[in-house]
Amino acid sequence: MVRTRVPAAVVGSDDRLVIFAEQNDEALFQSLRRDLAERLRVNHTCFTFRYIAALPVNANGKVDYRRLQEEL
Repeated sequence: MVRTRVPAAVVGSDDRLVIFAEQNDEALFQSLRRDLAERLRVNHTCFTFRYIAALPVNANGKVDYRRLQEEL
């Protein structure tokens, strides 16, 4: 759902998800936060959006989730 609107990757813990997005648009983040909360039936505060210029990738060209996790 998120990646259909902006390049993004998600990392987090049991109670919070951090969504790294390659766009810095607070209005878009608010809309996505509401949509996710409604769809997943959780409080919108469970989602935090962070801008990142480019998602890190590993040698295989896939998103490097370990490096994103280190940003938390």
